[in-house]
This record gives sequence, C-alpha cells and structure tokens, in this order.
Amino acid sequence: MQPNYDPLKSEVERIYGKRIVTYSDCLTLSKEITLRTGFRLNVNTLRRFFGLVQAIYPPSVTTLDILSRFCGFQSFENYRAFQSTQTKADDVDSSAVLHYADILFSRAAATTYTDPTWTGIVRETILFMEKHPSLIDTFQRNIARTTIGQDIFFEQFVNLDQL
Repeated sequence: MQPNYDPLKSEVERIYGKRIVTYSDCLTLSKEITLRTGFRLNVNTLRRFFGLVQAIYPPSVTTLDILSRFCGFQSFENYRAFQSTQTKADDVDSSAVLHYADILFSRAAATTYTDPTWTGIVRETILFMEKHPSLIDTFQRNIARTTIGQDIFFEQFVNLDQL
C-alpha cells in the first residue's frame, strides 16, 4: 500500500500560498523551494508529486525531505512525527509555550539583528506560530511589550501577516 502524501501536498500548498495545478505553478514553486531551502527540485518532479503527470514510482526520500524542509521541518520523518502527534500537540498547555516565548524575547539580548542565531530563532518562532494559529494573538500581545520583540517583529519583520 502506497503512503498518503496528501497532507504534505496540502502543507506545501499552504506554505506556498496557492494550489499547485499547472506547470507554471510547479516552475514558480521550484524556484521558491530553492530560495527557501537551498535545495533544487526539478519541475517534473513537482509535477509528478502533485499528480499533474502520471508517476510510475513513489517520490524519493530526498524529494520528500526537501518538501518537508520547505514546510519548516528538518526531514520527512520529522514531518510525519509532527503529523502523528498533532492531535496531542493541541492539548499542550499554550500558556507554557507563550510564557517561554515571552521570557526568550524579554530576557535575551542580541548584539545585532543580522546575527544568524537570532534570524534562526525568529524563523522557527514564526513557523511554530503558523502551525499553531490559535497562539498568534496572545503571542503578539505579549511580544509587543518587550523591546526586543518590538524591534524584531515590528521593525525587522514588519511585512509578516498576523505577526
């Protein structure tokens, strides 16, 4: 029995911002994947993955890993683990997560906002919030009270929706 890749397809389309239904969509997505991950996926590989052309074999592990990276995961295995625990994650005490983020952005100090460590922390925070949209409003209110949060999210990353 072949695994169901529909959840990953949906996640890629969500991150990309639109459905993948044409060759042109695959071409643009291929470029976006390269920009975001540093890895290149061939347009025809994407066409096969999204069912625009017939595939006689399943996607490779490398293809699945790159698509998972595009979605903010370390690997396809990491993505699958997240999917299997997503219902459990909904039960996580959101106040504890928000408290951690509040501490991180109120007590930590960055020497410069171009610091790759800070950029990574901000990126992972944004990806986490995208996966848990119910936390965004409270996070935004809490982070707006901190100097670092104001600088990072409201001046450095001002073009992000909902944050």
